[in-house]
Amino acid sequence: MLAESAPLPTFREVAAARTRIAELDIEIEDLKRSIQARLTERDKCCDVLAAVAQYKHPILSLPAEITSEIFVRFLPSDLEFIPPIGPKSPSFLLRICRQWRGAALATPQLWSSIDLQLHGDRKSARNHQFKLFESWLKRSGNFPLSIRLWDMRRGSTSIATSPKFKDAILHHASRLQHVDIYLPYDDLRSFTAPMPLLCTASVDPSDHPKPATTPSATATALFPLAPMLKQVALDLGYNPFATTLPWSQLTTLTASVNISEAIYILRQSTALETCALTIYPLVTVPDHRRVPPLPIRTLSLLWASGNADESAVQLVNARTLPVLSTLVVSEFLLGSNPIAAISRLRPQGYPRTVTILHAGVSLDVYKEAFPDVELIVHPE
Repeated sequence: MLAESAPLPTFREVAAARTRIAELDIEIEDLKRSIQARLTERDKCCDVLAAVAQYKHPILSLPAEITSEIFVRFLPSDLEFIPPIGPKSPSFLLRICRQWRGAALATPQLWSSIDLQLHGDRKSARNHQFKLFESWLKRSGNFPLSIRLWDMRRGSTSIATSPKFKDAILHHASRLQHVDIYLPYDDLRSFTAPMPLLCTASVDPSDHPKPATTPSATATALFPLAPMLKQVALDLGYNPFATTLPWSQLTTLTASVNISEAIYILRQSTALETCALTIYPLVTVPDHRRVPPLPIRTLSLLWASGNADESAVQLVNARTLPVLSTLVVSEFLLGSNPIAAISRLRPQGYPRTVTILHAGVSLDVYKEAFPDVELIVHPE
C-alpha cells in the first residue's frame, strides 16, 4: 500500500507493472513445467534404483554348499600356509558383500591354515596379533589345522615366546596336521600332547639349550604321540641330543646338523626314504660302523663350509645305502678321492642319478668312471 505522502504512480508505471506481472506469470508457469519434468525424471531414476535393489545376481542365488566350495578353491594351491591378510587370504572375501562375508565365516575349511608373521614390540601389537590368531582358530571349526608362526625379529625376544600363542596351539593339538614352529626349547617341551593327525613338522628353536654333544637321558621327547608324523624339517638351532623325535617312523627328513648329530639321527631313522642333510664341521669324526642299512632312496648331503672334509664319506657305501637311487652331494664330503667314494656304492650298483656340487673333478672324469649313471656336475 502506497504511503499517503507518496506520489501516485503514473499511467506509464502502472502499465509497466501490469506487463511485468504478465511476464513473471509466464516464467512461473515455465518453471512449474520444468520442475514437474524433473520430478518425473527423478521418479524414473528411483524406479531404476529400486529395480537394482530388488535384483539378485545369480551367483548370490547359489546354494551355500556350492558357494563354500568356490571359496575353498579360491585359496592358493601353491601355499601350504595361508597369509591372514592380502588378496591370497580368505579375509579378502569378507570385504566383498554382506552375503559373501556370512558365507566365508560359515566355511571353516577357509580358516584351517594360517601363516602368521609375528612382529612389533608394543603390547597393543601383540594383543592384536593374538586376537587375530585366536579368531582364526575359532573360525576353523573342527577341520585339521596347518599353522606357521614366523617371527620377523629373529634373534631378538620373540612374540612367539608368549605363552598365549603356545597355549592356543596346544589347545587344538588334536587337530594339528602341519606345523612350522619357531619357539624356545622350554616351549617345545610342551608339545607332548596326542596329535593323531600331525603328518609334517618344521622345528626352528628360537634359542639354544645347554650344549649337548652326546645323547642325554633327560632329553625331551617332541611329538611323542604323533603316529602319522612322517616328514620333518629341522633348522640349525635344533639339537637332537637335547630334544628327540619319533625317528623310527619318519620317511622324509631335512636337517642342518654336524656329522655326529647326523649319525645319531640316521641310526634311529630306519624308515627314511628321502633325506637332505646340510653338514656342519665337527672337529672329532665319529664312528660310522654302527649305522644300520637305511631304506633311503633319495639322499642329499650338502656341505656348509668351504673346506674339504671327509666326515661323511663313510656314509656313502653300499652297506648303509643299499637301495639309493638319487644322490645329491657336495664333493667336499667325498674326501680327497670322490670317484672312490661313489664307487663304494657297489656291489648293489650306482644310483641312477648323481649330482655333484662344488665339484673340482670335471664331468668328463666322472662320466668315464661311471658311464651308466646320469651325472650332473656343478663346478666350484
